[in-house]
Amino acid sequence: MYKVDFKKDHLIGIVYVILFIIYAGILNYFSWADGVVEQLNPIYVISWILLYLPFLYYSFFRKEKDWSISDFGFVINYQVFITVAVYMIFIILNFELFSFKDWQSSGIEIFARTGEEVFFRGYLYVLLLRIFKYTEKPWVWAVLISSLAFAAVHTQTLLPDYGANMFDIFILAIVLALLRKWTESLLPAILIHVTLRTIFEADFFVVILSITWYFIFVLLAYSRK
Repeated sequence: MYKVDFKKDHLIGIVYVILFIIYAGILNYFSWADGVVEQLNPIYVISWILLYLPFLYYSFFRKEKDWSISDFGFVINYQVFITVAVYMIFIILNFELFSFKDWQSSGIEIFARTGEEVFFRGYLYVLLLRIFKYTEKPWVWAVLISSLAFAAVHTQTLLPDYGANMFDIFILAIVLALLRKWTESLLPAILIHVTLRTIFEADFFVVILSITWYFIFVLLAYSRK
């Protein structure tokens, strides 16, 4: 019995992921700045677009309909509502609400952080599930490898001024991937990701916009069924 399933699409996907990690890793190390991104930088824009390319291709342009928008984690179920309810209670009790910085920085954060989740816990996670589908627990491989990839791209953790190390990022990625596995949704990971990026910058508004952005994709997913 084969333990891994390396089809042509799978190999192309792995090569794409590796090349992206190299590109984004170099970018993060040499151009990192503390705080949220407030200005559009072409090299950052390119990396964000690259995050969405697999999603756009497989969801909208591929002739064979073997991937769907919901495969990437844009779904609604009771686990999603439970997670979001717990999350919102925590936010309401612990942080100042209705804070807003500006439209540009909020839009950048939504696009960039959602893109990271779509790529690592959307595309790469499902790609690994398909590659390891003949193993006893494909999801374990998907959780571990997608988390390692997420940590590897955060090369800014190697800089002395960064407030976390790569192992911290890996543990966070494990938690986000396990939430992805339990809920089958990207929304919990998106909310946690944007919160960690923005709440200390007094920009809670981006969290609400992220939820709206997510549900737009959910509606699109269900409308295409």
